[in-house]
Order: sequence, then structure tokens, then C-alpha cells
Amino acid sequence: MNKEKFKVDFPSNEDIARQINFIVKEGLPKKETFFKQVYTMYQQLGFQFLFPNSIEIAFISILIATFLLITGLQARDYFEAESGNVYTFIFVTSPLVYLVICLFSLYHMWDNRTYELEMTCKYDFFQLTAVRMLTFSILCFAVNTVFIIALVNTYHHISFVKAFLISTTGLFLFSTLTLFVLMNNQSKITKISLLVSWTAGNFLAFIWSENFYLLVLNNISISVYAVITASLAVLYIKHLQKMMQFRKTEGVA
Repeated sequence: MNKEKFKVDFPSNEDIARQINFIVKEGLPKKETFFKQVYTMYQQLGFQFLFPNSIEIAFISILIATFLLITGLQARDYFEAESGNVYTFIFVTSPLVYLVICLFSLYHMWDNRTYELEMTCKYDFFQLTAVRMLTFSILCFAVNTVFIIALVNTYHHISFVKAFLISTTGLFLFSTLTLFVLMNNQSKITKISLLVSWTAGNFLAFIWSENFYLLVLNNISISVYAVITASLAVLYIKHLQKMMQFRKTEGVA
């Protein structure tokens, strides 16, 4: 009696690879872009939770912007004596609003003892901070732009494009430094000291090494400023993306 052979129709390598890709694609959650993640967090948490002290931040921003504007308008003799002095002033003060509102936001969080709580939530401290830092940088960018427009209308010898690029370079440079400091495992005092020292160091260098600032800022062309600004903006966004995915395993600071 002849036994019938049982034949198994095995799939080809191409079919196996196709099915594996299909299972992986459908089974794993789709990776969202950074700005999509930010929008999702905003939808799920709401503006009030993301920025519980928004009124204070707006007041502080207006106060600092007014102070810088009055200072810039009162220093007419100093700025007209050397056109480069205006650019130096813009570069040094460009991250000032960002610094103050960041420190205020961090202090408000630490003072209310919500840091440890946020580290255990679905959206932890680093993800919330990434969204807040992005918003703060946009706010500071808008304040600096208005400030530059006022200076250009007052001091006609300066270029709006150059002043705008210098301001944006200073802002993104400091913003990237801020993210780097926050993501490192350092104490609160160390983090705050590093951020304040950067701004204080710039002011001291501006006072004691004025010629150095004038030499550097005045001899860089607008095209180079544009490249530097674009590079720093990309680097800043990449650091924000890293912060969104960052998890601290050593414990809270």
C-alpha cells in the first residue's frame, strides 16, 4: 500500500520577510515626531497644567523687556560713539528673558515640591521641561525681535538683519547650554549657578574686554551669522528631542 507523502507548502523568504515587516509595523506604536509629541502633550495636559504660573511669566517678560528697552534708549551717547556697542549689548542681553523665566519656572516647581512627583508621572520632569523650554524660547524670540525693532528705529546706523541674527545666535547658544545643564546629573545649586555664571560672565567680559566683543561681533559677516544661527537652532531642537526621550535612572536630583 502506497503512502501518500504529506507536502508542506513553506513560504518563500520574501513572504516571511514581508509578514515580519507587517507584524512589526502594525504591532509597534508609531513613532511620533517631536512637534507631534508636543501637540499631544498639550492636548492631554492643557495649557494650565503645562504653565501653572503663566501670568507671572508674562509679567516678568514684560518687566525685563521694558527695562532693556529703557536702558537701550538711555545709552544713546554710548551706542552712537561706536556702532558695534549696540550689537554687543544685543548679544549679551539676548538670553536674559529666557534665563529669568527659566529660573523662575524651576524655582516655582522646586518650591512647590512637584519635582519628585513629576518624575513619576506619564509625562515626567524632562518631557514637561522640554515643552516649557520650547515655549520660553519662542516667547523670548518674540520679545527680542520687538526690542531690536525699537533699537533699529532709534539708532539708524545699525542693521536689522545683523542685529536680529546676533540676538538669535545668543538666544539659541544659551538655550542649548541650558538644556545640556538640566540633563546632567547635578544638584539644583550647581545647575542654577552654571546658568547664572554664563550670563554674568558675558556681562563682565563685555565690561572688561569690550574691544574683544567688538572685534568678534563686527568682523563676522551676515552669511556666517545665518549659518551659525541655523546650526544652533537645529542643535537646540535635537537637544529638546533628546530631553523628551530622556529618563534619569540614578534618581531625582
